[in-house]
Amino acid sequence: MAKRVLKAEYIIRDIDRDIHCTLYRKSCKNLRITVDADQQVRITAPLRASNSYISEVVKEKTPWIIKTILKLQNRQMLPLPSEYISGKKTSYLGKEYTLNVATAKRVQVILLDGELVVQTKTSDADSVKRVVDKWYRDQAEKVFREYLDKGLAIMSDHDLRTPMLKIRNMKNRWGSCTRAGIITLNLRLIYLPEVCIEYIIMHELCHLRYLNHSRFFYAFLYSCMPDWKERKKILESYRLKV
Repeated sequence: MAKRVLKAEYIIRDIDRDIHCTLYRKSCKNLRITVDADQQVRITAPLRASNSYISEVVKEKTPWIIKTILKLQNRQMLPLPSEYISGKKTSYLGKEYTLNVATAKRVQVILLDGELVVQTKTSDADSVKRVVDKWYRDQAEKVFREYLDKGLAIMSDHDLRTPMLKIRNMKNRWGSCTRAGIITLNLRLIYLPEVCIEYIIMHELCHLRYLNHSRFFYAFLYSCMPDWKERKKILESYRLKV
């Protein structure tokens, strides 16, 4: 039987703004509030929670919600191509490049002097997008695997099993790790600086030993990557234009 979930709009009326949220009522023990990377506020409450209780908790958390939204708004925007034509901006490993589309017999993508040169047999936007998307995925497979192997080498004394690596587009998470030892990384990490990619991969690798965020997990993360806090700050300074 499917779990019962009730969805409704919820508006937080602050002094100078209205914050539109989504309220989910479901079978859970505690009320939880999250702000997604796209600044969408989600309130998850138990089915039996009263409206007054939800309002009380939301009111208490409103300063945090506003602070989080402003923090997200102030992040540096990484450009992603809105159109796959020459002159549009894109990013790769934290650096900005200009698309330069050209027709050629051989299909390839080349990084050259601040440009992402895309050579295709036909220069229509859909064809260019397919070539660029494949190039980004190929680079992600290569770069992510490199840092995964590097992280495992750092952890070699801890007898951790080699995880299965999956790469996919995720809207709200940079990475995840399951109890079965599957690490999933957001394909969009390939747009970020390598210090961020390495941090996320090390973070998820540490979950192979501690599948939580306890003090033991963070102690383990520190032992493997002493500058993880600085890397995390760099990661949090970016947001992707989607």
